[in-house]
Amino acid sequence: MNDPGPLVILMAVIFDAIIFIPAALIFYFLGRSAKKSKTANVLNKLAVGSLIIGTIFAIVVIDAFS
Repeated sequence: MNDPGPLVILMAVIFDAIIFIPAALIFYFLGRSAKKSKTANVLNKLAVGSLIIGTIFAIVVIDAFS
């Protein structure tokens, strides 16, 4: 397996920073301001899930182009 070039890693990190991190922040702050604890739990789980999916996506992109 070849090492991925720096451009591939940069592309994955930038795409992750544009899509998944802001989504996680939005879900997190919506969960903090939610009145019901059930809604807050769901939004916090969405925030964590968004970060996990973003990490998996970055790994898949780096692996696909290497």
